[in-house]
Amino acid sequence: MNQIIYGSIDSYVYKSDDSLYKVAKIITKDKKEVIIVGSFIELEEGLEYEFVGSFVEHSKYGKQFKIESYTRTNSFSKEGLISYLSSDKFFGIGPRMAKYIVDELGTDCITKIIENVPYSKIDYVKIVNIDTLDDIEILETKYAVLLAVYIGKTRLIDNFAELF
Repeated sequence: MNQIIYGSIDSYVYKSDDSLYKVAKIITKDKKEVIIVGSFIELEEGLEYEFVGSFVEHSKYGKQFKIESYTRTNSFSKEGLISYLSSDKFFGIGPRMAKYIVDELGTDCITKIIENVPYSKIDYVKIVNIDTLDDIEILETKYAVLLAVYIGKTRLIDNFAELF
């Protein structure tokens, strides 16, 4: 019987070189460590995901959660957001500065920062299939993140592609 657990990637234990198979440690909403296994693209550390699957007992490695599907939720944990902001995606922000930003502005700090730039407004953020540009919720294929923000009357558009 399938179960649903929510959590964010803490670290990868194993990544296959010739397939999408991975073993990762996640931290659940209630701060428990769970080992997940399955075939999935590299998930962003710090983002929260909903994992659907079931617990299995591996003869050598013990209890694991075997993933059948997953979706990204629209929320960050505090620790996950600090990890995300201090990653190489944000030049010049280390763990201490990231913690300060999250402590001061909260877990919706990215939206607050964009919206507090004078005359700025988020137009859209979408995750789409890179080949068809159809909206997707489960990241099981090549995808792109499409983003548009208005700064005054100027519309800034950026697209980030994730290929595997």
